[in-house]
Amino acid sequence: MGSIFLSRYVNDRAIQKLEQDKKAQLVDLFSSRRNYSTFILFGIVALFFAVIHFNWLDAFLTYVIYALSIIFYMVVNGYRSYQQLKQLQFPDFYIRAYLLSTFIRFASIVIFLFVINL
Repeated sequence: MGSIFLSRYVNDRAIQKLEQDKKAQLVDLFSSRRNYSTFILFGIVALFFAVIHFNWLDAFLTYVIYALSIIFYMVVNGYRSYQQLKQLQFPDFYIRAYLLSTFIRFASIVIFLFVINL
């Protein structure tokens, strides 16, 4: 839980340093992706629960597929965001902060998925 706050803190501090036009561009960039991101995550979670409920696959295999799907989604989403930030010529300090924030979230999810499987 603390990693979420740390990730937000890193990102919010970097946003504060951006010029107004870049802040507006940032809102436009990520708000347009919010709908499909929510749909993809909802689909992954719903499929996971359906597979568990109907016993379509072994529980451990289902968990592994679920964990890999979430990790793959995070990596692809982070990479696409990085590319778009570079393409839109965001300052390097913001891109570094965004990558650090993304890494913190990614690492905390991986640790969480590992811990709940113990």
